[in-house]
Amino acid sequence: MSARELSGEMSDHMPTSESHVSTILTFDPLLRVSIELTSPHHKELLYSSLLHILHNSTPPHSHFLIIFNNLPLFF
Repeated sequence: MSARELSGEMSDHMPTSESHVSTILTFDPLLRVSIELTSPHHKELLYSSLLHILHNSTPPHSHFLIIFNNLPLFF
């Protein structure tokens, strides 16, 4: 698998600016993912959405590491 980098932004579209959540995703061949949150709100929604994306875009039986608010999560 070649190295690839993807940057994206997700927003929960709630009316207040506090509910805005941005993410920066960086993928490398080992499938390390870094997430930067600009708001602590709705972390669970962001987390579950990211897992859904990763599970549907990675090869079967692959493992990946997510750094979520500076905490490593292994899958």
